[in-house]
Amino acid sequence: MHPATKRFIEVLTEDVVKWEKAALSVEELLPHLHPSQVEEWKGRAARYRENAAEYKTLIEQAKERDGA
Repeated sequence: MHPATKRFIEVLTEDVVKWEKAALSVEELLPHLHPSQVEEWKGRAARYRENAAEYKTLIEQAKERDGA
């Protein structure tokens, strides 16, 4: 695997972990929020998970292109 591709994958993998952790943190916060804020924060957690999924797709594409 090309070193640049390898580093790209490492950075995105770290970001996936961060997005997923952020989503989990938001979900843990939900029971403590005012009911009027819950939907907004649920949406935020969903967007964080979407970001993680998008990065996972980019990782897989990079591996495929590099022949890994």
